[in-house]
Amino acid sequence: MVIGGTVELVADGRLMGIKCDTVEKIKRKLSNQRNIKISEHVMNDRLFKILLTALALGFSTVFCMVVVPPLWASGDIVGAFLAGFVNPYASGYSADVLFCWGVLALWITYEAKVLSVKGGWMCLLLGVVPGVAVGFAVYLILRMPQIKHTRTE
Repeated sequence: MVIGGTVELVADGRLMGIKCDTVEKIKRKLSNQRNIKISEHVMNDRLFKILLTALALGFSTVFCMVVVPPLWASGDIVGAFLAGFVNPYASGYSADVLFCWGVLALWITYEAKVLSVKGGWMCLLLGVVPGVAVGFAVYLILRMPQIKHTRTE
């Protein structure tokens, strides 16, 4: 049984999204209707956490393989940071990363005040090293049990 799925109905060329407690329940109700196609878009919490963890670990691995060896050899942390700005293309990507970290910081601060999400500061540190991809993924995992999910029937 799928809980909290979203069902998209296409009736007479119009798309209508319906949230329900079970996809099977909607299918049963609509089984005798004509010209209705049903498609399911369901990702459960477990799969979401697994994929986020895989992405965070994947980026951390790349970071350790690409960044750590030359950083260890030179010991120049400032130089390593500035190397992200060696040309206009690298500068664009680096600026994007810095602004993404700013958006993450704003989001974490907002949810800490409004939704009382705790522990976000750790994700901001992870957003610096190894990177925003890790900090963002860990924050999404961290906030999941702290946010009340609303489900409509």
